[in-house]
Amino acid sequence: MFQTSMPCVAQTLEPFLINGKIKYGNLRTIYLAPIIFDKKYYFAKTQDSSQIVNHAFFFNGMLPYPHPFKLYYKDTDSGIETDTEMFFVENGNQVIRVDSITEGLHITINNCASNDEFLLSYLPEMKPYGTAWEKCFDRIDSVSNHYNGKAPDSVMTLLRADEERKKYELDVFLLNYVRKHPTSYVALWKLVQKFSVLGYTPLYSQIYNCFSPALKKTPTGRELGKALKAASQTAVGKIFPNLPLTDTKNVKLNLAAAQNGKAFVLLDFWYSHCAPCIAQFQQLKTIYREFEPFGLEIICISTDSQNDEKNWLTAINKNQLPWKNFWDIGGVETKKLSINSFPTNFLLDSNGKVIQRNIDPFQLNLLLRNNFSLNSNRLSVFLKYRTDGK
Repeated sequence: MFQTSMPCVAQTLEPFLINGKIKYGNLRTIYLAPIIFDKKYYFAKTQDSSQIVNHAFFFNGMLPYPHPFKLYYKDTDSGIETDTEMFFVENGNQVIRVDSITEGLHITINNCASNDEFLLSYLPEMKPYGTAWEKCFDRIDSVSNHYNGKAPDSVMTLLRADEERKKYELDVFLLNYVRKHPTSYVALWKLVQKFSVLGYTPLYSQIYNCFSPALKKTPTGRELGKALKAASQTAVGKIFPNLPLTDTKNVKLNLAAAQNGKAFVLLDFWYSHCAPCIAQFQQLKTIYREFEPFGLEIICISTDSQNDEKNWLTAINKNQLPWKNFWDIGGVETKKLSINSFPTNFLLDSNGKVIQRNIDPFQLNLLLRNNFSLNSNRLSVFLKYRTDGK
């Protein structure tokens, strides 16, 4: 069984072979998978599974340049899926050893220069910044638990500002790494991963521009360049594109008509099977009830497929969504803006200009209180450290 990507334009595919050994005893099959959900960036042709015989397995295929993967298996008894950390594969013969440990699978791979760079250069240099960012989430969780979810706004604002600052510093690390290593496939794939998971910030375009011309001309580099350019239309400070939409009664209209000149408009992109999307609705409903009279509009845009229209309408009714609900059938328009992770939201001002991307309910509540002067003691420190590269 093979997984294939789009054709590699003017890029030579070369063979690779992975010989693997795994210590875990009760496995029959092991799987090789991309580490990025959006497969448009992958131009490798390879098996996606291998039988394990006497603790041995192998994968072979073709790829034009180093690609990142992970290995995973499913326990036949429990059904639990366990995967390895990310690793790189390049052309030629590579040897992998997989050791089972409590947290998952640990791998060792030999004869792969890109993986050596990843393990010996990128990860050690990145670790202080990554660790600092992760600790911010631990502090936020600890403080929130201490106050039973009702921590003072002034405290949470400072904690979230620190988290965004640490995230920005991690992004700046990647910028500096690319400046030192403009031909690094490791850095190219880390930028793809960040952009795919966290969404767009202008700093990602700046990082991309630092890569060598040759790297930007690879199929992955070209796809990333196009995606970043498309996403830049929704950057902070830009007027959000006037998308064609369909309402719950199948009436066609555009986004500008739905905004109605409200002081603030929250655009929320979601779909009916997205658990994190649905989980946020209760908090957003509380915010909507309080601030809608003052000039807040929420517009939810579903990317459900044509076949999921019933699920979309059911989710609206089940969750009693009181705001405007629209449908971008199959996410056609959404994909043009490189919105690939969900939920994704944009806060717009009365002119349709993007103020903030992926603002969480706490920050949204705080911003609205400040701007509608409902509580002058609320702080807005988080705005200073937005991850828009400014």
